[in-house]
Amino acid sequence: EASNDFPKRNVHIILLESFWDPLLLEGIEFSGDPISPEFRQLWAQTGNSTVLSPVFGGYTANAEFEVLCGFPVTVDTVFFEGWVRKAAPCLPSHLRAQGYATYASHPNVAAFWNRVNVYDRIGFDTYWSKKDFELDDMNRNFLGDSSLYRQMLDKLDRQLESGEPTFDYIVTIFGHLDYPFNENRPKVVDASGDNKMVEDYANQIYYKSHELMVFLEQLRKRDPDSIIVLFGDHLPFMGENFAGYVDSGVLASKRSDFTDEMFRFYVSTPVVIIDGPHGPVQAGNLAIYEIPALLLRLLHLSGPSIMDYTQPPDGMRVRPLPGLHIDLLADGSVEVCKEPPFSKACQISTRWLQDVLTVNDDLFIGRQFTRQIPRDSEP
Repeated sequence: EASNDFPKRNVHIILLESFWDPLLLEGIEFSGDPISPEFRQLWAQTGNSTVLSPVFGGYTANAEFEVLCGFPVTVDTVFFEGWVRKAAPCLPSHLRAQGYATYASHPNVAAFWNRVNVYDRIGFDTYWSKKDFELDDMNRNFLGDSSLYRQMLDKLDRQLESGEPTFDYIVTIFGHLDYPFNENRPKVVDASGDNKMVEDYANQIYYKSHELMVFLEQLRKRDPDSIIVLFGDHLPFMGENFAGYVDSGVLASKRSDFTDEMFRFYVSTPVVIIDGPHGPVQAGNLAIYEIPALLLRLLHLSGPSIMDYTQPPDGMRVRPLPGLHIDLLADGSVEVCKEPPFSKACQISTRWLQDVLTVNDDLFIGRQFTRQIPRDSEP
């Protein structure tokens, strides 16, 4: 057990569905910046930090698993649906053991992607799903972010008044394909070219970023000491064979034709981490599964955790994907490790990944032989 002797600051994680920067589509001209200027300013304060996602265009639950449990997903399927079979000391469970109330919120059908079972196994006390929200701002099947955030502030107000430390995890749903709007969200951004999905997405991100910043201002006023994490779960889908991206020359039409830099582009989304009164954190480029360990450091919560097992090798960040992994090296270069013979960096990251996946299988599927971490062990 970790020490109870640390400042129990509240933690808010907001997973932003398909949140990404359309201006990276260099071949597309937009009538205006789709992203709110307030978000641009805040993101710039982080040095435009990014997270490296395990997925592209879908499978949000794999990004969820990483940000909650601190382990990478390498399978080309939804990890929640078959691989989280045991109660596991993920971040919510770890904080609950320190006296935190733990809340998960997502305005979708509760059982979708096995969330009911997984959220329970990894340490959430409360799960607010679609049935727990007033569906007063529907965009086809998706509740608008402004309504979700307004209702979350109402729920959080009661919790914040109690003084009990809180871990609050929100998964937005507005931003899903095929980017529908209701009459309260007229089109405000035009995009060149004939890919309607690009233009619809740009308008989605306009509303997502503006509504996010209204919520963030209110949340920081209510809870100024809290740690807040905002991140995009994956890049948006804009048509088969990477259409939209191919049209503007940033990706090839097949993953097998990607350059190493294209792989970095393919997995990178914005992240903003706010350390209470200390402000935005310059996190650089980190994999989503590295966020839980970073949060424990910001909380000054010492003691062993399962996140100790996934500290990357010295001098690199490692982003596993199905069938390969990407090394981001300290000198800023990118190296994709597909198959032997491997470079020296790929040899190091491959051994590291094999060890991590062994522990992963044990913790979430097997008999948890590795769950007990000796108190004096080195992370």
